Amino acid sequence: MSTPRSGCPLCGSTGQRRSRLYAAHHLVLCRACGFGYSGQEPNTDELRDYYGHYTMIRDLSPITAKRYDELLASFAPYRRSGRLLEVGAGGGLFLDRARSAGWQCHGTEYDPAIVAECRARGLIMHDGALPDHPWESGSFDVVVSFEVVEHLPRPMDDLRAMVDLLRPGGVLYITTPNFNSISKLLAYGKWTIVNYPEHISFFNPSNMHRALTSLGMRRIWVRTTGISLSRFRISHGMGTATTTATRNDEQLRRTIESRPMLRSLKKFIDGILNVTGKGDSLKVLYEKPVQ
Repeated sequence: MSTPRSGCPLCGSTGQRRSRLYAAHHLVLCRACGFGYSGQEPNTDELRDYYGHYTMIRDLSPITAKRYDELLASFAPYRRSGRLLEVGAGGGLFLDRARSAGWQCHGTEYDPAIVAECRARGLIMHDGALPDHPWESGSFDVVVSFEVVEHLPRPMDDLRAMVDLLRPGGVLYITTPNFNSISKLLAYGKWTIVNYPEHISFFNPSNMHRALTSLGMRRIWVRTTGISLSRFRISHGMGTATTTATRNDEQLRRTIESRPMLRSLKKFIDGILNVTGKGDSLKVLYEKPVQ
């Protein structure tokens, strides 16, 4: 049986409002900080059953590789020890790219088979939850987490561990679906990101900032960018299968990347989405201050 939550996993407040539109996914909204979360915490059996059918991405598209390289280049000013940690590394595709750029790469992942696969390629992996990690405080220059925190039942525990593992002056980079996105607004109860028991914690720019600053972090930048047209179609019953959606989005990305006018248009649209805080993806970079 899943367990009812007694309070917000972000701020601890017991004041909550149930979402009528997403009642089937147990979604509630914290009245104090606006955090969206599942009012039921899934149990081990539910998670094992769901993630037992999860598809792991093992191929890196050229465009994603380029974006990874750009991100890694932006981390260069923070390199001291050269140690980088990815929380929820999946198949280790980002870590492979980071290693090629000269980083000493570490990662965490739940799936023992995936962990073994990454270790076979020479990546240093921790099998299990981040709060149970084996590393000393201040071990890393950079900690990254791509599309992971929305899966976590107690995200503050993991954010606290990420901050603890950073050295003073190191940076934390996180991406997660934006709970304030225009796609969620337009979907009106059919936003596929809200999906129990897969996605159970939903951040917006404001409560992400509140969470990280409460842990002593300093904002470098916060951005909200992009719209997944394929996910929008699925939310409105015009398409099926997330694998197909991913493939369609990749085709669109390649088309945009190959045409300068479309790249300029995308940059313009992303600028509007960022200013309004309505992009589908929330991306943040925060620094751990030097005392």
